[in-house]
Amino acid sequence: MKRSNALLAAIIFLLGGSATGRMYVIEGPNAGESFDTSEFRHIGARGEKRSVEGPAVFLGKSLCSPDPDEVWGKIAIGDLRDVVGCNHYDAIRALDSAGAAAFVSLVFYHIPGIRTYEKECRQNPGSKAQGALSMVVVDAFVDDLDKLRAFSAVAPLVVGLGPPHNEEFYHLFTSIFWVAGIRVLCPLCSFFTTWCAWATAQELRVSRPVNDRGRAELREASLVICVLEGTATAVVGLLLALGQSGPRVLCDDVHNLFFTMLTGVSLLASTLLMFTMREMLRAFEGVNRQTTSGPGNGALFWTRYRFRGACAAILFIGMDFTVGVGITQCMGVCRGILYPMVGLLFMLPNAGIGCVFLYYAVRLMRPLRAHLATRLSLDLDNSRTGSNAA
Repeated sequence: MKRSNALLAAIIFLLGGSATGRMYVIEGPNAGESFDTSEFRHIGARGEKRSVEGPAVFLGKSLCSPDPDEVWGKIAIGDLRDVVGCNHYDAIRALDSAGAAAFVSLVFYHIPGIRTYEKECRQNPGSKAQGALSMVVVDAFVDDLDKLRAFSAVAPLVVGLGPPHNEEFYHLFTSIFWVAGIRVLCPLCSFFTTWCAWATAQELRVSRPVNDRGRAELREASLVICVLEGTATAVVGLLLALGQSGPRVLCDDVHNLFFTMLTGVSLLASTLLMFTMREMLRAFEGVNRQTTSGPGNGALFWTRYRFRGACAAILFIGMDFTVGVGITQCMGVCRGILYPMVGLLFMLPNAGIGCVFLYYAVRLMRPLRAHLATRLSLDLDNSRTGSNAA
């Protein structure tokens, strides 16, 4: 963890970010010590208030339903890991309405501020947060939290917040290297893939019909694959250009809904391509179990893979939708459970499909080379015949 934090800090420094933020302890076990803070940018107008000093109170599960008598005029400190049923913005509005002087959202990575560019889609019209916040809201990294929490339980803890705040992530996400690489180059690659997929789909759509129904269905499957992959890469490119990886142009709910970057749709296209490769291999090897009328026709793709394709579509597209909605609605402990589950859900199918791809690629390599060599020989013979005739 320390090595990864050091690497991240080095990358941020090289991309142009350096600042020293502070939450400083006035009275407490670590008096005089300061901690990095990063101010939120997209919560709403904050007026002129930038600095605050006063007594601090640690909040646990009551973060989203604070007692005004407990937090009025105080600096509320807490995190959402153990909170269920509300998100970060709900906590901010609740604390602001309860009269808190500031909210310190604790983070557990060395450099705070990775979320400070996030935007909320909806706001409660009855909340003061709809207009100007009367409190300061920051992220803070505290490496000796237990000691501060224990001290605040038996004696007053007084802290202060003020600029300059740590803006290293903000500088990273707005640097020319990040914008050029993540928000320009990556979307261009995605759009190029989209153009290739849709151009291939158009070529398949207008190509000469074939009498072999099996070949026709393989062509239809290829068309579906191109449409799926082209659409997915177009959406991914647009999301990257709009700041899916920061800073976000759209609000949180929209970006979170596409949290998986349509990985499920890509898995569906890969699954159909895997089925197509299998049928191509069967055709090269002369396996012809389920045919149309006539001994020369190929296997019916949709007849054989209709059920498996439908199951893959429901599973993978359902994973995209479920994860997107889940990330939008969950905070705290819910996200802590959902993130590793998402990684496992998408890692296992990717690994399985990758292994099958490798297997079919190795088996297809020899017959494809022989087929291409035969086609090249025939083309050369035809060109020579044409030249002699002329």
